[in-house]
Amino acid sequence: MNDIDYQLVFIGQERTAHRDALLDLVKQRFSDIGLNFDDEGELLEGGGTMPDWKGFPVAVWFGGTSAPDADEVNVVKEMLARGFSVFSVVASLQNYSACVPDILRPINGQVVDYLRIATEIMKAFRLVRKYRQAFISYKRDESSGVASQLFHELTEKGYKVFLDTISVDAGVDFQKALWSRMADVDLLILLDSPKALSSEWVYKEFLRSCDLGMGAVQLIWPNHKRTPGTEFSTPISLTEKDFENDMVDRTGVLIDATLQKVVEVVENERIRSLNARRTRLVEGLLSLVADKGVSLVVHPARQVDILKGTEKLAEVLPFVGVPDSFSVHEHEKDKAHDQTYVVYNGLGVDEQWAEHLKWLNNKATVEVFQVDDFGTYIGRIA
Repeated sequence: MNDIDYQLVFIGQERTAHRDALLDLVKQRFSDIGLNFDDEGELLEGGGTMPDWKGFPVAVWFGGTSAPDADEVNVVKEMLARGFSVFSVVASLQNYSACVPDILRPINGQVVDYLRIATEIMKAFRLVRKYRQAFISYKRDESSGVASQLFHELTEKGYKVFLDTISVDAGVDFQKALWSRMADVDLLILLDSPKALSSEWVYKEFLRSCDLGMGAVQLIWPNHKRTPGTEFSTPISLTEKDFENDMVDRTGVLIDATLQKVVEVVENERIRSLNARRTRLVEGLLSLVADKGVSLVVHPARQVDILKGTEKLAEVLPFVGVPDSFSVHEHEKDKAHDQTYVVYNGLGVDEQWAEHLKWLNNKATVEVFQVDDFGTYIGRIA
């Protein structure tokens, strides 16, 4: 299997002037979460090479007043047609239209600010903690040691990891918590020990991941044949030598070299899974409006605009996973249009959360107060 890197695409008339400063910051952001951009990332410059569409490319157009390169414009067209992020960066927004090709003019531009752009790139790669999630499925009496080891290693590298013994609070309906959490993660890590899929929970978790279209990394235990029906997972076959002191039991853990190999495969498979989930959502939106007399403009890591001709009708917030109020607020505080629609695929969302979203959808407005502020508000309207 070929590795799929986080592909960062630098294009535009002024890319060479800004390349080094922004790339250094992105590399630092990768390092902060335990990744090495030189190993896990790839920089594509200019229009000579198209990104790998099986991955999750992010582009930055550095605009200027000279004529844009036709090959670079073609990269932008292909990126936008596939729903990938293209950040449009210029020296001044006052001259924005003259500095970018026609296809980028509907996109929200931003002035050169390396810190902000590096942060936006990491969000577009979904490499911030709230987005970078994994689910470990295992049989406790066979692989608790490896499960706990992976939980701590991935947590150290900036993942939000679901592990049943740690991530579900006492008194919570376990199955509801399980299904709800799985709808929001990027990847399943299946510890395929000899009797793992004979466990009701492990079996249900694996089937659920297939239903959700999640990627899966499968660690196959020594002297154990790959469980039939798991062929679409990415396999890692283990031997006794991959375990510390050759101890393959419930408490056994992986040697460091094997652990790091697993983490690398997890990161690569996460990119594939993320690409598939977002592509289904954005391409689904594109196909739904194809014959409705409207068009879509996909903004980088933000909303999708619905246009009828040049008139903007609404903004759409597409969610990969389960919508949450914090992400909606992040958009609403800089809102540029009255009507906003939140769109998600609905797979795996538990009944309680789905009911909450229906309730929110039916509310004309919701007002929220800190208790100390409420008396002041009542005094104004009484």
